[in-house]
Amino acid sequence: MSNKLEIISAIKKYKVCAIIRGAEAEKAVKIAQSLFDGGIKLIEVTFNTDKAIEMIEAIKRTMGDKMYVGAGTVLDQETAILAINAGAEFILSPERAFQKE
Repeated sequence: MSNKLEIISAIKKYKVCAIIRGAEAEKAVKIAQSLFDGGIKLIEVTFNTDKAIEMIEAIKRTMGDKMYVGAGTVLDQETAILAINAGAEFILSPERAFQKE
């Protein structure tokens, strides 16, 4: 698992983060490998995609330290914890997600 400064540095360095949204879980690793082969080092799996947790786990298990894996469309703390436990190294959420009303 990468530390916060390493993730921030990778985002600044690579500047492009591919987003997996609506893909079939069985294709997640193949998609990640294809993106990596094309030079992409940052990938986000959105939580409005079926089986997002399984996809994050599979990509991280297969790609290891070659690719940074994150979770997107994270709307609450519980989902963030699930994503981190699945191997997500960064979390993206809409600005409104954690605002108190």
